[in-house]
Amino acid sequence: MTQKDLIATMIFLLQRMDANDHGVTRDTTHNDILGDDDPHNEQVIYRAMITTIVVKNNGSTPKWPSNWLKKTPAELAPILLK
Repeated sequence: MTQKDLIATMIFLLQRMDANDHGVTRDTTHNDILGDDDPHNEQVIYRAMITTIVVKNNGSTPKWPSNWLKKTPAELAPILLK
């Protein structure tokens, strides 16, 4: 999986979770969409989906930084693909 592929996947998932139609781009922070008020556990679901996709495509479990919600898809993708 390339970094570009992962960014596109992240954007796709965030767009589906964007209840307020913010217009997700590669520079949208995860917190803008998933936020602190998370009654449906979207943060957990998103993280599990991205982890599964990375594992299936790269064979290794990504290490998520503790501040991942403050990062954009463009910032987070290279970290998860290390």
